[in-house]
Amino acid sequence: MLLVMFASIFSLSISAVYANPVGTSQVSNIPAFLPMKVTVPVTEKLPIDGEWMINDIYKRIRIEGGRAYAIDSWLHLFVLKVEPMNVVSQDWQRTAPGQYSGHDLSFAGPFTANLMPNGLMNMQVQSMLGLVNLTLSPIRLDDLSRFEREMLGENDEKSDSYPEKDEYIEESNEQDVGEGDKGSIEDGEYYEEGLL
Repeated sequence: MLLVMFASIFSLSISAVYANPVGTSQVSNIPAFLPMKVTVPVTEKLPIDGEWMINDIYKRIRIEGGRAYAIDSWLHLFVLKVEPMNVVSQDWQRTAPGQYSGHDLSFAGPFTANLMPNGLMNMQVQSMLGLVNLTLSPIRLDDLSRFEREMLGENDEKSDSYPEKDEYIEESNEQDVGEGDKGSIEDGEYYEEGLL
């Protein structure tokens, strides 16, 4: 079924190119058939939770509790539009220190991911098109000390889970920040000059 879907998408993209030979940006983008972040439940916190750059396409994702969702939008396979908050992979599990596995939704296949000594993460996806290799760079991590221990290959004794959906209450973005108060770096919060 996936092969049929890919073939129809590919034929639509070829038709769109022939209909628009000049190459202007009138090619229709098809939504990427990916679930939204709110529909995929979080599982346990991982040492790699945070914002990452997919170096191969220069787009950002956020890994968060067993799933990864898009921060930026991009065109996948030339016609599928990945939007912010689309879940691109799920079922992230730590299989060993610095090693993870799960399921990539955009390539429709299982993946393995390995942290490298330089902090980059190599990801291999077994897709219907063959093996896809990706490299991810950390941008902002939720727990830097836990990530550093993970890179050193230490056992991760801290395995916090996220609160249940009905226990989770979104806090208001409105906060009184006094003069000179730069906020807190604990628990994934951060302060950048000019944001507050």
